[in-house]
Amino acid sequence: WHGDILASYALVGFALPALARLPGARLFALGLSGYGASVLFFYLAVDPFASPNGGAALFASGSYAEMLAWRAARYADTLLGGLVVFGPQLLALFALGLALGRGGLERRLRDRRFLGRALLACSALALPILIAERLASAPSRLLATLEYLVASPALGFAYLAGFALLFGSPLGRALRPFAAVGRTALSAYLAQSLVCTLFFYGYGFGFYGRTGVAANLALSLLLYALQ
Repeated sequence: WHGDILASYALVGFALPALARLPGARLFALGLSGYGASVLFFYLAVDPFASPNGGAALFASGSYAEMLAWRAARYADTLLGGLVVFGPQLLALFALGLALGRGGLERRLRDRRFLGRALLACSALALPILIAERLASAPSRLLATLEYLVASPALGFAYLAGFALLFGSPLGRALRPFAAVGRTALSAYLAQSLVCTLFFYGYGFGFYGRTGVAANLALSLLLYALQ
């Protein structure tokens, strides 16, 4: 599907061996500067309100062969465009992750005071941006940029801190089955694509564009429970 990130991850990943020998401080500085550059580039060069695919009618009713031909004709542009737009962001996140790992983040995930502060700080950063974006009377390039590149990763860290707190609480034993999904993350990701394209696309059940937020949430919970 058009939003699959694995090819971009793989290609950006080729740069990681060059970063592996850098000291942690330089990695962290590289990650922050690269991420700042990607925010600026996204704000100046990307139209966040453009259609991400342009083939909605074909997805809803086209055959597999028609969709495959449409996708193949645009694959190079999609991949290269994604690398130009999101490549610096991905590389910056990989560098930051490596720096945080070297800095003992795994140990900090057992520090409940640290986790509580991280949860509050990241939520305080993400939620006002998301609320402002939803309440805006007109589309805002600035708010869209902040949503994609600031609120989204901040909310991800908030989830990380929140679930780490839950796993370390008395509820942790009941949550252990979720670890199985974490150990099969690639399989789960690919299975979601296979199941959801079959459910939504025209060569399957053809529900593309016909379901609302509640139905999509129910489908997500059902699929996640099965996984």
